[in-house]
Amino acid sequence: MNQAMDSGFKARRDLRILVAVAVLAMVLASFAFIPAWEGVDGAGDSSSQTTFTSFSGDVEITYRITGSDTVAVYGDEENRAVDSSAKYVEIPATVTYKGKVYTVTAIDPHAFDSCKVAEVLIPDTVSAIGNDAFAYCFYLSAIEIPDSIVRIEDRTFLDCSLESFTVPDGV
Repeated sequence: MNQAMDSGFKARRDLRILVAVAVLAMVLASFAFIPAWEGVDGAGDSSSQTTFTSFSGDVEITYRITGSDTVAVYGDEENRAVDSSAKYVEIPATVTYKGKVYTVTAIDPHAFDSCKVAEVLIPDTVSAIGNDAFAYCFYLSAIEIPDSIVRIEDRTFLDCSLESFTVPDGV
């Protein structure tokens, strides 16, 4: 009888181990589908988030709300953050929308893609720049990358005419 109890105990233990491994495998598999841009403060899916525009000097910049008090400079494959003819863009550290102040923490993928911008100033509140953010900006010759940047995605400066720029140590 003792042997029967031992085999029953072992079978239940083996079943619990099998279930635990299966659950762990499902959890780990779910991480494989999170894009690299997710998890960056101010970055992620823009399809269901509020966008608005605000002026910085003469340039109207589009933003999207990413958190309770954060925004990203908004762009996607069809929309740009600024009018394509803007030459100089200074991204502010904060913007106000409907009376609330938001901190600018990211630059979305494609935000300035194919724009005629020649110079961009990025505040030290920004920590991430998305893929293709400045791709095909043929006139872009100067950009200041602050030390706050911890992530620069693929092809961010594809086919730009940058003369020089410094990559922060944390990237």
